[in-house]
Amino acid sequence: MAENYDALYILAGTYQSSIGNIAQLFHYLHPEMPIVLTPWARSPAILETAGDAIDHIILPSHYSPRHLDPALDSYFRRFSARFGYEPHSMTAGVRQALELLDQAFAKGYDTPETVKQYLLSTPTHQTSLGPVSFDKYGDVTAGKFFFIQNLRQELK
Repeated sequence: MAENYDALYILAGTYQSSIGNIAQLFHYLHPEMPIVLTPWARSPAILETAGDAIDHIILPSHYSPRHLDPALDSYFRRFSARFGYEPHSMTAGVRQALELLDQAFAKGYDTPETVKQYLLSTPTHQTSLGPVSFDKYGDVTAGKFFFIQNLRQELK
């Protein structure tokens, strides 16, 4: 890690707080170099472990920064108030999936096959955390990626 590098890309995800330790070590050896994480590393435990490296971390995200998205910010705040901890970003996707399932059930689709038909019948579905789109195979289309660079603000 002491060799010359232009950046560090950590290919790892949620639940691995050691990502923050690796970022910290790289930052110690290369204080001006950027550190790029995966979207799945949008986790308070990881970011809090990063120490001062947090100011050099770039976090690609399926969701916009919280300060730009009142619905996402409200969701994270409500979750934290109810359960006593800040959730990782995957909970937003789970929330959207459950909302879509609830929408399908409310319209009478109650088997795996009919729910899938319902989801594929409309290109884009609206959830409280934003739209979700599926391709013809039932895979979520990624849409726009955001590159969050002010993680101190994101953790507030």
